[in-house]
Formats: sequence, structure tokens, C-alpha cells
Amino acid sequence: MNKKKYPIEVELEDYEIDPTPKNNKIRSEKECDSERCHFKKNNMTKGEERTNDFNMLIEPWEIKDAENEAKRCLRCVEPPCQKSCPAFVNVPEFIHALSNANPYGAAISLFSSNPLAYTCGLLCPTTQLCTGGCNLNKTSGGAIKIGNLQRFACEQFMHMDIEQIIDPEIEKTRTQPVYTKPIALIGAGPSSIACGSFLARMGYKNITIFERNKAAGGLPLYQIPQYRVPEIATQFEVKLAKDLGIKFVYGKELGKDFTISSLKEKEGFEAVFIGVGKVSSKSSAIFEVQETKGLYDSQIFLRKVSSATKNGIPEGDHKLPTLEGHTVVVGAGDTAIDCALTAFRCGSKRVTVLFPKEVSGMNFVEEESELVRSDQTELIGFSSPKEVLVENGKVTGLLVEKIEKEWDGKSTVDVKETRKIKCNNIIVSSETQVDKNPLSGLSFDPEKDLIEISRESMQTKKLPWVFAGGDCVGSKTIVAAVSDGKLAALGIHKHLLEKHGIEPTPDLMKIPDFRTPVDLVDLSVEVAGLKFPNPFGLASGPGTENYGMIKRAFEAGWGWAVTKTCSFDKDFVRNVSPRITECQGENNFINIELNADRSWKYWIKAIKQLKKEFPKKILIASIHSKGMVEDWKQIAKEFADSGADGLQLNFICPNLGKGGDGFESYEQMVYLVCKGIKEITNIPLFPKLSSTIPHGDLSEVTREAHRGGAAGISAINSMSGLSQILTTSDPWPYVGDSKLSGYGGISGTQIRPYALKAVTEIATAVPNIPILGCGGIDSANSALQMIHAGASVIQICSAVMSYGYKIIHELRSGVQWYLYSLARKDLCQWDSQYHPRPKLFAPDISNLYPSFGEFEPKYRKIKQEKLADSNLFAKPKFDVKKINLSDIPRLATQSARATPKIVDFEKLDVNYAVRAVVNYDTCLNCGKCFVSCHDSAHQAISFDSKKHLPFIDLNKCIGCGLCAAVCPSRSIHLQDIKQLPFRAVINHDECIQCGTCVSVCHDKAQNAIAFDPESDLPIVDLKKCIGCGLCSFNCPVKCIRLEDVKKLI
Repeated sequence: MNKKKYPIEVELEDYEIDPTPKNNKIRSEKECDSERCHFKKNNMTKGEERTNDFNMLIEPWEIKDAENEAKRCLRCVEPPCQKSCPAFVNVPEFIHALSNANPYGAAISLFSSNPLAYTCGLLCPTTQLCTGGCNLNKTSGGAIKIGNLQRFACEQFMHMDIEQIIDPEIEKTRTQPVYTKPIALIGAGPSSIACGSFLARMGYKNITIFERNKAAGGLPLYQIPQYRVPEIATQFEVKLAKDLGIKFVYGKELGKDFTISSLKEKEGFEAVFIGVGKVSSKSSAIFEVQETKGLYDSQIFLRKVSSATKNGIPEGDHKLPTLEGHTVVVGAGDTAIDCALTAFRCGSKRVTVLFPKEVSGMNFVEEESELVRSDQTELIGFSSPKEVLVENGKVTGLLVEKIEKEWDGKSTVDVKETRKIKCNNIIVSSETQVDKNPLSGLSFDPEKDLIEISRESMQTKKLPWVFAGGDCVGSKTIVAAVSDGKLAALGIHKHLLEKHGIEPTPDLMKIPDFRTPVDLVDLSVEVAGLKFPNPFGLASGPGTENYGMIKRAFEAGWGWAVTKTCSFDKDFVRNVSPRITECQGENNFINIELNADRSWKYWIKAIKQLKKEFPKKILIASIHSKGMVEDWKQIAKEFADSGADGLQLNFICPNLGKGGDGFESYEQMVYLVCKGIKEITNIPLFPKLSSTIPHGDLSEVTREAHRGGAAGISAINSMSGLSQILTTSDPWPYVGDSKLSGYGGISGTQIRPYALKAVTEIATAVPNIPILGCGGIDSANSALQMIHAGASVIQICSAVMSYGYKIIHELRSGVQWYLYSLARKDLCQWDSQYHPRPKLFAPDISNLYPSFGEFEPKYRKIKQEKLADSNLFAKPKFDVKKINLSDIPRLATQSARATPKIVDFEKLDVNYAVRAVVNYDTCLNCGKCFVSCHDSAHQAISFDSKKHLPFIDLNKCIGCGLCAAVCPSRSIHLQDIKQLPFRAVINHDECIQCGTCVSVCHDKAQNAIAFDPESDLPIVDLKKCIGCGLCSFNCPVKCIRLEDVKKLI
């Protein structure tokens, strides 16, 4: 054998492309059609390809997708999305939390209004409810995908393994005997689970749910297919109900094992809720064909499928129905669509849905119509079944009559025009009804055959101690059933209170929020002898313009506030109009606003009133003077006597000037003013500093302030700048007919880097000095950054200007979750609040296909297999981790944790090396990484022009991080070169011994591949190989793959 070690010279540059389009090239129509075909996104899948595929139809969203979608939300006042939701979910609040990488905050907001938030996120007809009402429907981007965001938040929360608890305040205060009275709920479906959960949160301790089946969950568990609602969703929500002490009794059926009256008379239940479903079908006589193979009732069919595909259902034979050939589904609603989609998964090669209306009149929503379209289900309207055709006990077809629709909208059956549809199976989705037999004693609506109730309280007409909701009262969606459960819980609560002589006051009738141990984390902080209820305060600015605004902020949950800057009348300067404008993006502003619009006397009175109403809140007065020390002392004395907890000394403001031009230096001014004020009062002083000190040094000013008696530092102030100059050459905002402007104070997220730098400098200059951190804080995540930099508490202004005081929910929940996670080792391994997901594809583009054009079927097949192997949808253990609150660190311990890690460049390890690694699961095929690396870095990324996938040459890559910075989907991360997880493996059965891998590795990589002298085969030295993938990329027969190091070991 003639062994050629280096027969092929492969240059990586051969695979690079010029990202600039060649606009001067004239392309033929045939070439254009070929390109369109190649890159076409194909979401169509033949239903027959889905046999036995019960994986989720819609894969979980990636983190970046969820955050980007959430950031589109407008946080509308009187939000139509919330008003369109039967459960009245606070949609803006939960989406705001998600936009700030806080799925815990989003989940507790969701579950507060809807105990079945996860199931509803999967099933809700959002286009008819919340999404349909979204104001962004008026824009080209369309409405927010609220259902997807809801599902994302609930899934992340589920994996946190955190239990639901009853508010300790409820347990402490609601000890009256009425809260121990037994309450019975019949049927363990959505309405009963919701009703029981709300009752338990209100303090009721003796709640029992009776269920005729052997598992709880109702219709979502037993009749909704696994690919639409995985069993983990229903089991998780049942688990949350059990966390509250709700008891579930299985195998007990109404009318068989007990009656409504026996629950009260024999077992002593003081209130009963009926949440049973519709179980008996109103089937047409033509389908009453006995012992016919291939003829199914929809409820029985779906129950069989669920039994076979959901491990949590004990009943049934757990065998999937086998369907062959053509299946016809008769019906026009949600159930019919579920049957059609499921028929493909049970083996049918063709599925037809037959219904008596036009397609536009079918009773399913947009989300379901998309599923029907993607599976290529056939729809035949204006058809009425006449006869089931049977031969030898098997279905062979269906005789159908045509329905004619007249001009006046009336429809008639044309008995003369019939057609035969050959089929092997028929699934009949008929109308269902409530079984009245076990419900004797209740009145029914004669027209609808539904239990008669009062819609305000869900109280039944005849029996005031019996309430009902869900299917049996006509609710058609899961979220409507949840709403019934909520109203019934309030109705039962009111009924029992009045029965036991307790007035149902508004406070008693309020349903407490969803609570977990995370919400018990203490956020109080002691700074300069002041105890702050929580670290979040309003900075001096537009958000603290008057007494009423600060009052509303305190009521919303803010822990402290700084008043708008005040000065004596002689230093007062009137504000101009306009004075505030957006600056370089959302949540960034520039203002030429000066001091408060109200006099110092107004603020003296306001402070006294606020401290009277909110004695536990911290209120700091911001003061300013243009005079010398005596002027500062005089105004400080006035505000110290007003009852303010502290004084912020506003020495430097972009508009007010530095204050005190008679001092020799800025450092001297700060020292002398602090020293002078401390001579007349012991009130804590907090000089407010900026990152840019005029003719001074921030560290030195901090030391002088501390020497002068300052209790802490407030930093930073807004930064001086100019917003923009219009194309007319006018600055903006301009004032007056002359269109004049001035430098203003820049604020918002754009100044956060400067604020973090300033805070670390202050914390380093005077260790342990309290810092009231301010500058670009808009979320719990950014608040933690400021605290880690050295701040003790946080001031916020611009984010409140954008979103209002309600952002306190996200701020508190996010920081509480962080502290709680520090006491749980498992959560410390997470990516912030995100459950770690397995990567499906190795960084090896030779065996990877993009999701477009000719590659899409292979891509989808491989990804489904990988998803199944990854157990991404497997049932979690629900292993609740209980920890002692004493094990949770206090917030004060987190201050300045990052400061020791901020060093001079000379102290950085120049020998430490990282390399860029692509996560192909989330790659968008855009090539931005290639462009940035090609034109602004080291040309270490090549781009496959056919597959549109980037490939990183780890030998050229220097780990600069530019590619990761520009990646729109965060699909690139930097990894220690010693920890790259993959190594090359050669399939010698397919190897043609060409030596390409040896050549490439020798010339461009680690020289980790060499020919074995005995076998003449290339061998990889795993100790030298770093998993760069060059050999795999260049192998002409693709016999080299990258394998996980752990598997090789």
C-alpha cells in the first residue's frame, strides 16, 4: 500500500466568504428560484411522519427569545391584555419580570392570579383573550406572544423545586374556628384545584377534593394529548395545591360513593364546590354501530391515548390505539382537532376533519389552526354524516350528505347530493352534556342543561351552601374554569364568614398572593444607624416631586426615598420647559431640570406628614446651597428638625453647579460643610458625588467627606452631557423662540458603567463606608451589580420614570431569589435564574444541519431525537428543597464582594486563555460573528456558505470575545481552553486513509493526529487534541466526529 501522509492541502480560507453582497451581478430567474428554495423555512410536516411522536409540538423558548419578546411590552395603563384574561392575570407585571431575567418574579405573579398558569400557558386561546387585546396588534411587529412567555416562566419556576406556602401573616391572624370548617370539592379538575388553592391561601385548613379517577388533573391530564400538555404540567400544579395542605381522595365518585346531601349531613362539610366535567356524549344514532373496529368516541379515544403516553395515569391498559390508513374525524371544535392531530401519531397516513360549517366557522382558535396546517390535515366543510359503512365488522367508509348554505345564512341538507369517503377509522367528536343523575337537588337551566348559578359568587340557586364551576356551568376554557374557581372561593369564603357571624370586610375578602419561602427572605439593611425595610429607594428626582408621589411609592413597597433637592428661596431657580427628553434609547434620559418646583417650607411640612404615616420607612432630605458653610448649616438645621432620617448634601449637579464657589478646592468644600453640619446636628449625612469631580479626585473627596463626619456617600449623580443636535442645527431640548439649550444631566442605564466604577473607587478608598448607590439601576440584576460593587442600598430614578413605582415587585423578588439561591447548592449551578439545559449538538458542523430548505427535515429529525434523549420533558422529581431561613445570607454580606476583584491591568494573568465556542442549538445562522471577526479581529471564524453555520478555528482564535458580544442570540460563549469538552474520534471503518486530518492538524492545529505505522490508520492523541474540529471539518468522507470527553473516559 502506498501511504500518502499529506495528499491534500486544505486552506481554511477556502471556506471563507465575503459577507458583502455582490449587487452588480445579474442573476437569472432560475438562480433566484434555486436560492429561495434553498433557504426556505419549511414548517410543514406531513402528519404521517409524526407516528408515535408525542414530543411537545412547540419546543421551549430559549432565554434570549423570551427576554427579547418580553422587552417589547409597553406596560400599558389599564392593560387590555389583563382585562381580556378571565383569571385577571397581571400580564404587564409578569412580563416586566421576564424582561429583566427574573422568571421567579414572573411565576409568582402568574400563580397569584392563576393556580393553573402553566397549563393555561399551553392551552389558552390567547388570540381570543390576552394576545388579542394587546395594543401592539396595531404595529407591524404584532402582539406579544403572552402564552409562550407564560409557559417559559412556569417551566423555569417548576425546576426550582420551591414549595408554595401560606402567608405567615394569614396563619397568624386567621385563627377563628371558621377557618377549620371542612370544605368539600368534587372533581380534581382545573376549577376545583383553583378553588381549593384560593381557599387555602385565605386561611382555610380543612379542604378535601374528591376525584372519581385515580389521579388528579381532570381534562388536561386525561383528555389533552401529551404533545400539547405534558403530564408534568398538571402534576406540578397538583403538587402546588398539596403544598397548601389540600387533601385529595381518589376513587370516590359523586352519586356512587356519596351524594351532595351526604357530604353535609353525614360528613359535616359546611360548603361544597362542584367541579365535575361533562362525561356523557350526545351522539348521533348513525354512529351507534355495535362492535365495529375503527369507530371511536372522541373522549374514549383521547383517554386511551393519554393512558398510553402519560405515566401519571394509573387506569387503562396503557396501549396506544393503532390506526391505519385514512381516519375521518367528525366534529368542528377543539376536541376534533386534538383527535385529528393524535390520529397521525397513532399511525394514520391521512386524516380528514368533517364538519357541517364553513372552515371559518369552526370552533377552534388560531393556535390550533396552525397545528392543523402544519400537519397537513384535510378539512371538509358543509358536510353531514349519513351512514357508517362497515364490512366484516370493520369501518370501510362514511356516506356524507352535502349541506347547502342559503343567502340568508340558513343551512339545509341536500339529500340528493351524497358522496362516499373511503376510510379505515372514524372518530366522532360529539357534543357532551352534564350527567344530571348525581346532581339531584340542584336546578338546571332548561335551555343549556347546565347548573344554575349566580355568576357573581358561583352559588347554586337552590342550595346556598353548594357552589359550582367549570364544565358543569358552561365554561369552555381552562382559564374560564380557573376564574370560576376563584369566584367560588370568594363566594364560599363570604358564605362561611357570614354564617359564623364575621363581617366580610374588603381586607378579609382579598385573596393573598402566591407565596414561597423565597418571599420570606429578609431584605432589611442597617446603614449608618438607620434600618432600611428593604434596599430599594427612590432617588431625588422626578419620582419624588411631591408628598403624594412618595406616599404612593411607600404604599407600593419601596423601602426609602430621597426628596427632590431643596434650597432656600435665595438659591431657588425656576425650571424651564421643556426640560426632559429621551437620550440614546429606552430608559435613558437627559434633563435640564434644577431643584424642586416646591419651596423648602413645603418639604418641611411634607416630611413631617410622611414620617407620621410611614414611621418605619426611611426618608432622606436632599438639600443644596450656593453659599458657604453657614448657609449649609442653616438649611441642614431646618430639615434635621423636620424629622428627616438623613440629609443628602447635593454638592454637585449638572445644572445647579458645584455649590460654594468660595472654597479653595472641591475636597475642602466637602470636608468643611460636613464638619460644620455635624457641629449642630447628629443627623446622618450623605454627600452626593459624581463620577467626574471638577478639579478633584473621587477617592480623595470620599476620604475628606468621611473625615468631616459623613455617615456615608450617595453616588453617583447624573452626568453632564448634551442630548442631541437636530438636522436643523438646533440642540434638543431647546427653550424659547431662540431655540437655546444647555448641558443637562444624563441618567439611565447608559451611565451604569460609570456608576459601577465610581462605587468601586469609593468602596476602595474608604472600606466599609455605606454607599447609597445610584446610576442606571433598572432591575434586580443591575441592583445586585451595584451592591457587589460596594453599595449598601440602592437609589432608582430613570426606571421609575419609564415604568412607574410597580417595578418594586421585580426588584424585591429578584434579590430575594438571589439570596435564597445562595443557601441552595443546586441553584448555585444555574445560569442566574435559568435552569441549565443540555446542549443538543456538538460544535461539529460536518454532522449538523440548519433549519431551512433541503436540510430542514434532517435537522428536525435529529433535534427531536436529541430532545428525547435529553429528557428535557421528563417528569421532574418535585424534590422540594427545604432550608432554614437562618441559612440564607443577609444582603449586607454581599456588599463590595466584587471590589477586591477590580485590579490594575498589571495584575491580570496574561497566560490565561479562553476560546470562543458556538452553541449550535440556538445559532440563528446570521453570520454576524463571522463579519465581526473577519473585519475587526483575527479571521478565526469561517462560514459555510451552504449550511450558513459558523466554524471557529481555535488555533486562530485569541479569545477576544468580540463574536460573543455581537451574537444576537447569545449562542457564543468563552471557555477556558483547558476545559474545552470535545475531542476528535475517527471512524476507521469509513476512513479512506487520505491523510487530510493528519495534514490539517499538523499544519494548523495541535499536531495531535499521526498515522499508526502498523495499521496505516490515523490515530488521535487525546492528550494533545483540544477539540478544535478542523480535522472533522476538512475530512472529505466525514468519518471524524467530535465526542464528549466524558464519554471517551
